[in-house]
Amino acid sequence: MEWLRAAGSFFCALSAAEHVLIFAMETFLWRGRGRKLFRASAAQAAPLAGAMAQLGVYNLTLALGLLWALARHDTDDKLLFLTFVWLVAAFGATSLMPRILLTQGSPALLGLLCVVGSEKQFDDLHSWGHGAYWLLGSVGLVGSAAALAGALWKRNDLACAEEGASLH
Repeated sequence: MEWLRAAGSFFCALSAAEHVLIFAMETFLWRGRGRKLFRASAAQAAPLAGAMAQLGVYNLTLALGLLWALARHDTDDKLLFLTFVWLVAAFGATSLMPRILLTQGSPALLGLLCVVGSEKQFDDLHSWGHGAYWLLGSVGLVGSAAALAGALWKRNDLACAEEGASLH
């Protein structure tokens, strides 16, 4: 299963690189390319700059966690940070843009599958159980809960916007 281990590390590194790029777009490049990437108008750039920079730092922490897991060759850390990325992608797909699930969620999901597959022996169902439960929990339950939270947030936000209220 060495090829799965390498593939898991590849998707972990790909996800880390993607989040470093997102950090750059949300912080240093926000008023130019970043604003365009996130489909914000020039008028929205200044008021959103602080919030976007904060989001950028969150994305950087995801990248640093993934890089930490890679440097330590730690399966549990890889699973943890890939699950975090999957959670954020599921929320973003329902609250902001569905393509986030493809662009940010896919590398994390593929990484989760490869990392679990590389660490567990298929002929030993007892040891495989831990990885299967992790996948079920992180992809199924956590991902579904994050997607539901994103959809509920968006519904509430749209209702507030229609009423002209800041809080609903």
